[in-house]
Amino acid sequence: MARPAAASSRSLVVSAAGILAGQPVYIVGLEHPAEQALDYEALALLNLSTTQQLAQQLGAVQQQLATLHSQLAAIQRLNGELLLDHNKQEDLRQQLNLLQSQQAATFSSGRPRRSFSWLAE
Repeated sequence: MARPAAASSRSLVVSAAGILAGQPVYIVGLEHPAEQALDYEALALLNLSTTQQLAQQLGAVQQQLATLHSQLAAIQRLNGELLLDHNKQEDLRQQLNLLQSQQAATFSSGRPRRSFSWLAE
């Protein structure tokens, strides 16, 4: 409910002002003690403007959602590429460790070294 703030004032006091603080308030009509009828024309206009506002907000939210979907797809693609790179690095690391262990085993196995026959003569 809204009532005039003061006699002949253009400001209204809304009964649920704490909840509505800083938000637009739509006034459908004024209450007259003698008449308790609704202003259906005002309600229809309010419904139309509210529907248009909601349609605009929905369009903005849909655009944001589309942007977020494309960003998510790009991030997932990049994550997949990074995961592949990580797996390649792990494979190379394992191959290097295997080669290093083979090399260490070759040099520490005590195999006879080649002698140069021309030095022995």
